[in-house]
Amino acid sequence: MKMTSIKMKRLLEEKLSEPGFKTSFNREKDTFRIEWKENGEGVTITLPNVIAKYEENGEGAIDELIDHIKESMRIMQQQFRLSGNEKKHLSRY
Repeated sequence: MKMTSIKMKRLLEEKLSEPGFKTSFNREKDTFRIEWKENGEGVTITLPNVIAKYEENGEGAIDELIDHIKESMRIMQQQFRLSGNEKKHLSRY
């Protein structure tokens, strides 16, 4: 059976169902967005690109995408501190 944007949206929703995430689908742009409920930061993916990778590489393409999305979302929640480290980074240039 051929993968459609709606089927892919459902598959991604299922695999990304975590308490802190909110997902949305833009039918006009054919995009799927995953964001943190608390601050709205997130990732938007274009579904036709995902479907093409899925049809080429199968379920492994989806698993890899899910890993990348979760890692991106995790990094968004981290606090980075640059204060006090400026000399370390600027001395290389």
